[in-house]
Amino acid sequence: MKRAIELGIMAIACLCLFVIPATPQQGGKVLLIIRDAKLPDAANLELMITKEAGVMKEMLQKAGYEVEIASPTGEPWGTPPNVLKPNRKLSDVKVADYRGCVIPCLAINGVAYHPDVAVVIKNAVAQGKPLAAQTGGVYHLAKAGVLSGKKYALMGAPIPELKDGIYSGSGVVKDGKIITSGICPTMAKTNKGMEDGTPKLMEALIAELKQAK
Repeated sequence: MKRAIELGIMAIACLCLFVIPATPQQGGKVLLIIRDAKLPDAANLELMITKEAGVMKEMLQKAGYEVEIASPTGEPWGTPPNVLKPNRKLSDVKVADYRGCVIPCLAINGVAYHPDVAVVIKNAVAQGKPLAAQTGGVYHLAKAGVLSGKKYALMGAPIPELKDGIYSGSGVVKDGKIITSGICPTMAKTNKGMEDGTPKLMEALIAELKQAK
């Protein structure tokens, strides 16, 4: 009787190996960068966290990537209930640990330039990591000097200070491993008929991440 029970347990265990699906293999980590600055108004804050940063994170996770958030201060960004909580400070980031990076717009007022953001951007490009940015984030790529001679997207007009970049409209633009979009959810809301570039930007980034394997 004891032997029969043991055989029964072994049979069930073997069956479970086929019935229980294995945990899907992760594609690695992607860094989402917050540029610490003045918060947008409450309505735009909610919009950008849910429809931009939230969509970015969800699409990357569905594609099998772990998303980590970093900012210059490492402090929570936003106001409850709409808050992004960084995993670490940008100064503690090792770009080599990530498959790629993305810089959302977040409708941040102004384009204050933080040196820690620049360091991560430059290291990502130097190491050949896919790098995506939208609207306000595109300005940081320009200020970090990585858009020189590159095609880029932005809403309405080229960046005045960027004399050697190639302005290519407001839709999603890819030049090598750098992918930009000029229309964030706030821009789409205030300019009727324009399409939020977040989903297409993420589709392009995910495709580039997969090719980089």
